[in-house]
Amino acid sequence: MIDEKTLFEFRKWAVAYGGYSEVTAKKDARNIRRISRDIDVMNISEKMLYDFVDLELKRGKGPGAINSEMRSMIAWKKFRGLDIKVPRLRKPPSPDPWFPTDDEVRTILKSVERVKDPSTMWRDKVLMELLFFTGARASEVLRIAMDDVRDEGVFIRSSKGEKPRFVPLPQEVIEHIRKYVENYRISSDPKALLTTKEGRMTYNYLRSRVALIGKRAGVPRMHPHAARHWFATSLLKAGTDIRVIQEVLGHADLSSTQVYTHLARTDIGRMVRPISSELFRKS
Repeated sequence: MIDEKTLFEFRKWAVAYGGYSEVTAKKDARNIRRISRDIDVMNISEKMLYDFVDLELKRGKGPGAINSEMRSMIAWKKFRGLDIKVPRLRKPPSPDPWFPTDDEVRTILKSVERVKDPSTMWRDKVLMELLFFTGARASEVLRIAMDDVRDEGVFIRSSKGEKPRFVPLPQEVIEHIRKYVENYRISSDPKALLTTKEGRMTYNYLRSRVALIGKRAGVPRMHPHAARHWFATSLLKAGTDIRVIQEVLGHADLSSTQVYTHLARTDIGRMVRPISSELFRKS
């Protein structure tokens, strides 16, 4: 079994050089520790990985759980500098992933404004608008620094090792971010955009806050990833090219989009920003 010192070094590398979030790095380290009970991860080969996947299938583990382990092994092979292929299983798409309706999104955004404390209200307002109008993962929203905000949008730094991307935002959201930063942001962290009294907002705090906001708005099923589903679906309904959606969401390889095509940031802004602005005005 792998020693904890090596796992600690892996976690430091994953965050500092691999482009992974703290949450993802910890999850990957747990997966690698578990995998090391069956195979020698310090001297790994493609055959060992394929044999391990076969073993997991025989144990009754599903494709989603196995792919999670293999995603961790992709990070591990990068850390070790290995040139091997990591197996992946085709995961059946969820038949009915839940995401809010347009009316529910409007209700959620309106309900945030009823919070009495202005610092909390503006922070929650910016949080929900970033989730709804960037389609970013919760871990990516947490990584946004004040320097990542620009006049036309925000830089999103991937939590899964993908390249950073620029996502255009409605001008109203940009103005809300500026008002929050200038007047209401708690300066407990010198760089983070979203903060609490203890410092940068944590993943667990974000999830619990989104759940509370949804509950107060009468949308108890609300969770951070549902905002990503809503954003992507709204772009699709508006006729946005699937390649643009793939770029905006930060997917380097996604079966439902079929083909990954690199698009210039200016093209993304030209195509997405008007649609995103219209979505904001409707909300």
